[in-house]
Amino acid sequence: MAEAAQLLVGVHDFRAIAVGHPEDRSAVREVIRWGVERIEDNIVVECEANGFLKQQIRKANGILTEIGRGKYPVEQVTEALEGNGNGSPLLPAHGLCLISVKYLSSVRIGLASDD
Repeated sequence: MAEAAQLLVGVHDFRAIAVGHPEDRSAVREVIRWGVERIEDNIVVECEANGFLKQQIRKANGILTEIGRGKYPVEQVTEALEGNGNGSPLLPAHGLCLISVKYLSSVRIGLASDD
C-alpha cells in the first residue's frame, strides 16, 4: 500500500477518481505526501495536497486498500488515474478526518489594496 501511495504523489489529474467533478473545472492537484502506516490493527493514511476533490481521498484509499489485500497490483493506481479504474471501491466516510488547512502567507483575501 505504501509503495502504491507514492504513485499518487506529484501533480496529477484526478478527474477519473473524482466523482461528479465539473467538466469545466480543473481536476489537477499537487499531492505533497500520501503516507500509509500500520498502527496495531489500524491502517493510517495521511494525505497532504494543494486541494482535494469530491471523494478523491475515499476512492484513492479504496484502491490502496484493495492493493493491500492483494486484489489489485500496485499499477492499479496509475491505471485508475488514467481512467481505467472501473469498479474501484469507494471507502465509507467514517474515520475520515481533516486535520488542518494551510494557507500561503502571501495570500491576502478581502484586504483593500493601497494602490
